[in-house]
Amino acid sequence: GEECYYSHNRTTIGGRMSDDFTQGYGPEEYFVRRNMGGKYRIRTNYYGSREQKITGGTTVQATVFTDWGRPTEKRQSLSLRLTKNKETVTIGEVTVATQTK
Repeated sequence: GEECYYSHNRTTIGGRMSDDFTQGYGPEEYFVRRNMGGKYRIRTNYYGSREQKITGGTTVQATVFTDWGRPTEKRQSLSLRLTKNKETVTIGEVTVATQTK
């Protein structure tokens, strides 16, 4: 499937990625009004810093909403500890039904 990231921040299905925050803790967001249905993989690239040597890594957290603003809205929280610099990891996957409206 198509990947969305800082230098390819708009997808063919109408999704978009927020600005790339390289200083501080974000947040960064991906949103799409009408999905294609199917499985969405949530991944992150970790670029360590000097603080990594002191703390031994960092924790990434993703909050995933499906059917946002509807009575069927669901929220899922995902978190993962990252320790390897320049590592790309899957935080989680979400399967959604195709929207009809």
